[in-house]
Amino acid sequence: MSAREYFVSAEARQAKRWDMVEQHKDAISKLNELGNELKQFAHSWREMADTYDHWKEYIFRVNDDGIEVKRPARAASHGDGWASDRVAKVPSAHFDFESIATLLRDLERTKKEVDELESQVKDIGAA
Repeated sequence: MSAREYFVSAEARQAKRWDMVEQHKDAISKLNELGNELKQFAHSWREMADTYDHWKEYIFRVNDDGIEVKRPARAASHGDGWASDRVAKVPSAHFDFESIATLLRDLERTKKEVDELESQVKDIGAA
């Protein structure tokens, strides 16, 4: 039985390196996408939390799309228009526990994947 190598050519090894680098880039992209989604969740909840101190001044509109917090419309001080009356908006998806849990699980799983791939691409000198 002769000893032979798994990668039968330099091109096959190079293709594998390229594949590893692409996997790493894809994992980083996915991690950033998930992080951006978490930021959107946090932003909407932060806006809602900021209404707490003056809750008596606001109108809360609840519908299938989510919750919108508004203040009574008033004339804008800088011109002919009206000041925006929306203070906060939390989409209904941001209330879905399963959606949030799935996002956070995917985020943690992807962080581990990025770490593993980063270690691998560094070990082959591709990072």
